[in-house]
Amino acid sequence: MAQALRAKSTNIFVWILLLLLIVGLAGFGAGSFGGSFSSVGSVGDEKVSIKTYIRALNNQINQITQQTGQQFSLDQARVLGVDRQVLEQVLAIAALDGQIKQAGISVGDAAVKSQLMDIQAFKGLDGKFDEKAYEFALKQADLSASEYDELLRNENARLLLQNAVSKGIKSNDTYALTLLKFHRQVRSFSWARLSESNLDKPISEPSNSEVDKFYLEHAEKYTSPESKEISYAYLSPEMLFSNIEIETEELKKLYNDNIDQYFMEEKRSVQRLVFSNQVEATNAYSLLQAGSKTFEQLVIGRGLTLEDISLGKIGPTDLDTQASDGIFKSKELGLYGPYSSDLGPAIYQVNAVFDGNVTSFEEAREDLELTKKSEYARKLIDGMIEDLDDLLASGATIEELVLDSEMELKKTSFNLNNDISGVESSNEFKIEANKISEDDYPTLLNTASGSILAMRLDSITPPTLQTLETVKDEVVSDWKKAETIIQLKLVANNLSQKVKNGENFSNLGLVTNDIKGILRSGSIEGLPQSIIPKLFKIKLGEISQENSEKSVFIAKLNSITDFDETAAENKKWIEYLSSQRDAQLAQDYLESFIVAVQDLEGVSIDQKSLNAIQASIGSSQ
Repeated sequence: MAQALRAKSTNIFVWILLLLLIVGLAGFGAGSFGGSFSSVGSVGDEKVSIKTYIRALNNQINQITQQTGQQFSLDQARVLGVDRQVLEQVLAIAALDGQIKQAGISVGDAAVKSQLMDIQAFKGLDGKFDEKAYEFALKQADLSASEYDELLRNENARLLLQNAVSKGIKSNDTYALTLLKFHRQVRSFSWARLSESNLDKPISEPSNSEVDKFYLEHAEKYTSPESKEISYAYLSPEMLFSNIEIETEELKKLYNDNIDQYFMEEKRSVQRLVFSNQVEATNAYSLLQAGSKTFEQLVIGRGLTLEDISLGKIGPTDLDTQASDGIFKSKELGLYGPYSSDLGPAIYQVNAVFDGNVTSFEEAREDLELTKKSEYARKLIDGMIEDLDDLLASGATIEELVLDSEMELKKTSFNLNNDISGVESSNEFKIEANKISEDDYPTLLNTASGSILAMRLDSITPPTLQTLETVKDEVVSDWKKAETIIQLKLVANNLSQKVKNGENFSNLGLVTNDIKGILRSGSIEGLPQSIIPKLFKIKLGEISQENSEKSVFIAKLNSITDFDETAAENKKWIEYLSSQRDAQLAQDYLESFIVAVQDLEGVSIDQKSLNAIQASIGSSQ
């Protein structure tokens, strides 16, 4: 029941406190439920009220909505299991509430008041407790003051119980050291790349028997995947363009309505430092001109940062006339002023210049026509959909659909490995083609591009081995690549033996690359990633090999540096991992305690109440 707790990066106590403090909750309430429903479940004698569950569910859905930027419904929440997760969380809290009551754990009014006064959501602009903010927040959360005080009191009591169960857990460093000695060990090595140029002679052309053998041994490479032979009727907005005429006046109106897209004023990236009077500004500017101070030093001297005084990217109309004329008459970066501003005399620093751009109506006409034709074509297609749906519903075939509309008939041999384009590359087409069966009737589909289509599966072509004649050139090329690697591995084995006998890469005519101190998770440009783990499995002085499609790589292990647990910088790693382990253990202890309480006291769930809640919420959305 408490398994959902593990998925949270924070514990349930932080979660529920945030739940209670969220301001501006909008959604559904408990007011529509009659007296027949009072709780959604219980742990022993401790009940979870409908109000508590609804508040928790509402908050969770609102949080997801804020994170995704899209309205999140209860149906979507149920698909993701959010409703069950919330139920588990409130039942876990109920288990703890029952235990604090049995143990007589509580906190005094002074502690509750102190916490209440310190809650940021209830503070005004002066940083002090604001009665109106407090009342507004409680109203939004559908809580009375007494209910909220009781929630805070219970929250503090649960924290006391949590600390008693899980605080003080301290493991030794074995766990951290085991991980660090494995992951933070570093190795140094030398490596070289062998290519076709390292062979004594070029790879010769394969014989017919070698080609035949390679073709049969790698038949899967030359086998076409299963494909679906599909007929489909298709209509795109572009197919209607030739029948659509757009008046010039309409295009001019569209141009003027979107003039900001075609008239980009010249802009500057500007910082502004304001002074209390003109003398102060002039003196500061003199210091800048003399080189006695930098602009940044002046800013810092005022207790500000460059970010604090940034105006961002602005145009001429964003500044007073004097400053605008002075700054925009030049394209030079640097200091300008002092000029007057609405806040007082100021020195300006220009950091970047952005040239303006004007696109005339004639220059934009082609794009404007495309936009309007697309708009009208989509409307025309939308107007056809109902009639086309009726035709398909009455049993019309794909071919009949084409005869009765502007749609075109096309055929394709579809599989997901095809190099496809046009409507066949759309997600809607691929999804439908992937799942369609011979028993399916054609239905009308809309694509994101505004196109419509209806498809029929004619037949399925099973995976087919292409004839050798068809793929012979590919087979020969693949054989030569494979034979190159075989011969390079023989060369690599010979060179590796010489290195073991005391030779070094340079003496053997190889371009050597020396790598110092790499971790298991490291990577080297130009070297296959797969060779790194191999280097952590061999002994000092030994050699490892790896190959890519065209090359073979050899690497000699030169040194091994173990993790030094006594080094000052490494002690931080040990402390960090140990603290993470302790936090996880504490969470596991708490979770186990909750599960044990629920097993002992018994958990009951009122499914009728939950169904009523879901029905009420669903009807209100």
